[in-house]
Amino acid sequence: MSVEYVVKLILIMIVGGMMLGMLVIKILPETREQTREALCYQSIVTAHKGKYPDLECDVKYLTLERDDFPSDQRLADRESSLDDEVKREIAKEMYSCWSMVGAGELHPYTLSPVKTTGEEYAIHYCVLCAVISFEDIPQWDGLYSWLATNVPSKGKPSYYATLYGIPDGLAPGEFKEIYEARDLAAGTYDTSERYAVVWCEELKRKLAEKLQYSDTIEFVPYASLTDTCDFVMN
Repeated sequence: MSVEYVVKLILIMIVGGMMLGMLVIKILPETREQTREALCYQSIVTAHKGKYPDLECDVKYLTLERDDFPSDQRLADRESSLDDEVKREIAKEMYSCWSMVGAGELHPYTLSPVKTTGEEYAIHYCVLCAVISFEDIPQWDGLYSWLATNVPSKGKPSYYATLYGIPDGLAPGEFKEIYEARDLAAGTYDTSERYAVVWCEELKRKLAEKLQYSDTIEFVPYASLTDTCDFVMN
């Protein structure tokens, strides 16, 4: 075996090892994320079936940095903007959270640890899906308008329709009033703060009526989480 052949073989092994390492680096985070979502979903399914809600839902911590996004020129070439791309990443986290918790079909708190007195009450249980920080990102607004006018993938309803639903018989102008009112209430997002993507399930009972469930995915300041949730279950 010649020296030249050995050198070529070593180089091939080095290049192959580097390519394998790059593939592993790419795949491992995706695999961890899929495992996190699967464990959370399964624990919610178990609680939905009537067992005590011991939820295995790890929180995802994410920082959106300016360097993670394309340059302004490249964004302009794609008819996009930094504002759009930031909202897209947040929308993905909200959509992922909604899928992970069962898309409003699972109700894990029937055997919740909280007992209430009286016949009329409302309790808000939450699962914290993600905590998002920003680095070198300008302040922005208009999240709900963006959710209402963009889709997760071609042929699917808008993010807003998926996460919040659209009342039947609503005219386009009336729908616009709804999401614009939500934007007005949310105001400007201060990127010096951390924000939470959270699943909030309201359990509500009125007098002799059956227990009612209402599910939403919210994007709120992490410091103000208790304004949205009575109990965070993870």
